[in-house]
Amino acid sequence: MTVIINRHFLSKLKPERMVLIAILFWIFCVVFSPIQPVEPLSVLSTIYIVLCLLTFWIGTLSVKHKRKLRDVTINVDERQMSFVYITTFIIGAIGVACRYYDMFFIRDATLLLSEDAELEVAAGGNMFSIIAGMLIFFTYIPVTIDVVCPKLNKKYVKIMAMVVFFMTAIVAIITGSRFAIILPVVYFIILMLYARKISFKIRIKNILILLAIVSIVGYVVGGLFLSRMALLGQDGAERVSDKMGYTRKVPFGKSYTTLMKKYEDSFLYTYLFSYSNIVQYEAHAVYEFPEFMNYIDERGDFFYGQATFWVYAKLVYKVIGSDYDLLQDLMSHNSTPGLWGTFFFQWYLDWGWFGVFMMFFMGIISKQIWRSVYENCQILTLPLLIFTSMIWLMVLNLNQISTQGAYAIFSFVTLIMFFGKKVIPPKEYKYSFDTVKTGAIIKLIFRIVR
Repeated sequence: MTVIINRHFLSKLKPERMVLIAILFWIFCVVFSPIQPVEPLSVLSTIYIVLCLLTFWIGTLSVKHKRKLRDVTINVDERQMSFVYITTFIIGAIGVACRYYDMFFIRDATLLLSEDAELEVAAGGNMFSIIAGMLIFFTYIPVTIDVVCPKLNKKYVKIMAMVVFFMTAIVAIITGSRFAIILPVVYFIILMLYARKISFKIRIKNILILLAIVSIVGYVVGGLFLSRMALLGQDGAERVSDKMGYTRKVPFGKSYTTLMKKYEDSFLYTYLFSYSNIVQYEAHAVYEFPEFMNYIDERGDFFYGQATFWVYAKLVYKVIGSDYDLLQDLMSHNSTPGLWGTFFFQWYLDWGWFGVFMMFFMGIISKQIWRSVYENCQILTLPLLIFTSMIWLMVLNLNQISTQGAYAIFSFVTLIMFFGKKVIPPKEYKYSFDTVKTGAIIKLIFRIVR
């Protein structure tokens, strides 16, 4: 069986490009919206973020790769691909079943109606919650295989895989979590772009598809969050201009509240709220970060990777029988529990200013993941590539690795480790300093430090 590697689109998924898109989108949300920041951005925190992104960019550029490669058709082992498909479908379905059971029969779903609902879901400590977290992202793999290998399965099998995949958004129905919807939707959109099912070309069909997606997702996200607020006794129109929660640093003007109340009985009310919700949620984290940064400096504690990768660290503590409550300790270092200050809140909590240097290695890792698919044609790395692209698209909003992202990375890395060489014998990976410019740059850094 043959698979086409869409290198033309993969060239658009470079990690440095994802970060640039994130920056441009943040600027768009701040400039073209009625946001009225409570206070200006801190110079020190802005310098930290800029330097981190700069060293990340340098890290990505240090990885040598071939440029402007043409699309290529590769041969894959059909039997092995089918085995991967069935295995990951079953594992993912078990994960979804455990998530349902955890939500409805073990935990009181209404207790998850909080600002940090996403973290609460990730932090669940019972057996079913842990199993769900470890397995649920395997549902992304069959859908990916169906897109890149359209002739592998019959239509009804593809529909089953799609249903299980979107059932991962059940968290959104219970908690109002934006990312429970955004993650599978954005992942699927990127997958469709990769498969050329939709494109960036300005055509009436593409514009209509984009408008339909934006309209549906916007209405669902707005509706879910309004329902969540109603349960908490909050008013959506007042919330957008209140200085509380995620809006406390970036409230809208009172005129926008008046506009929303004017259309309170119309479907436009949900869209108006959805717009404000998305824009404020995207913009607020950068304005929150200075306060978090100062609070961490006052505490003087650093966690050296345990804040960003706390899911794995917590598992290690359980294995060794430690009673240390890592999550509680991490949350005590948050000046405003329930709010998160970009990717760099946990990153600064881990490394402080040394995090600027550590971002260099994050750039290298991200670019090597991209290179694995683009240059070495390792198709089973595609889910990991798409997910890391999503991490950097959200870099100015939150640290996706520190929530559900850690489980996704586990699933996709496991896929590569167990099945990568069986489905397609990978080309030789060359990570030596002869083919990667990283060595020379590291040597230069050490010389400067000396």
